[in-house]
Amino acid sequence: MIKLSMMAAATVFLLTAGPAGAEDWSRSWSGPHGGSRTIAGQCGSHSCSRTVDVTGPRGRSWSRSAGVVQGPFRSYGYRTATGPAGRGYAAGRVWRRF
Repeated sequence: MIKLSMMAAATVFLLTAGPAGAEDWSRSWSGPHGGSRTIAGQCGSHSCSRTVDVTGPRGRSWSRSAGVVQGPFRSYGYRTATGPAGRGYAAGRVWRRF
């Protein structure tokens, strides 16, 4: 539960990090059979994130995101994934800095 609340706090921080800048990027690709993939990333003040959204030829989709938030004494990294059935997975990790 603590990991989930830390991930939510890090996500809110990343989403409210400020206006878009030169550190934002995005790439898209469409396949010959209707599949598509979009990768987007953002780096700002002490944080970076990346999101991958994929849609297959039959309309099934999944999403994956990851990021890191760096503080003065520790850093927090997270990863989430959501599959075609809507099931999700979340993981987080805290690193201490000395």
